[in-house]
Amino acid sequence: GCPALEYLFLSICDIKDLDIFSDTLKVLILSDTIVFSFSSEHDAQVSTSAPSLISLSVQECPSGARLPILKNASSLETASVLLSEGDITTCDADGIRQFLGGLSGVRSLDFYCGDRQLEVKNNHGWCPTFNNLTNLTLDSWCVHADLYALIVFLQNSPNLKKLTLKLNEPRYHNGVVSAIIGELEDRSFTCEQLEIVEIICSEGNELLLLGVYQFLLEEGGIRPDQMRVSHRN
Repeated sequence: GCPALEYLFLSICDIKDLDIFSDTLKVLILSDTIVFSFSSEHDAQVSTSAPSLISLSVQECPSGARLPILKNASSLETASVLLSEGDITTCDADGIRQFLGGLSGVRSLDFYCGDRQLEVKNNHGWCPTFNNLTNLTLDSWCVHADLYALIVFLQNSPNLKKLTLKLNEPRYHNGVVSAIIGELEDRSFTCEQLEIVEIICSEGNELLLLGVYQFLLEEGGIRPDQMRVSHRN
């Protein structure tokens, strides 16, 4: 083992185990093309246990049968996760809930979900409550399907101070827009601590921008002076 390991960067590698465990690790970065051997077989699941972890960056989701699980991460403060599910055999609401549950104590979260569409049925509670979260960044996947995923995140982030939305070109899988979709019995939410909403809109997404802007004004109670809009090519 590495009893003093604090920083770990993994990229383009085949790992002969399903578990990462470290008492001392503070920064973990999972980059391109990581394969955990045997993780695509049966019901195998990659797990990470790092009680001292402060920062997590998942730049590409490791290949496997199920989404990875993060254990003993109460010290985690910052997470940036690109959850590309192309190499995940089984991706469902339970998997999303379990994965996000490991991040539920973070203060800052940049979360991207999606190369496919995931339908959530029966009001399944796939999103945990982020009581410590003050800074949230989401991509355009969260504003499709009547803003379902965005509303769910806002309902579960009671202490949010800054929301950043990156309205990029939508992704499609088999002709269907990539998003988490579902129905809500209650669309209301309260973000009493919210100070600023930053919207970054790519070229050609003006209609999407207009819909999100109106939603935040009319249903979210956000004031125009709290919103910052910028455009990029």
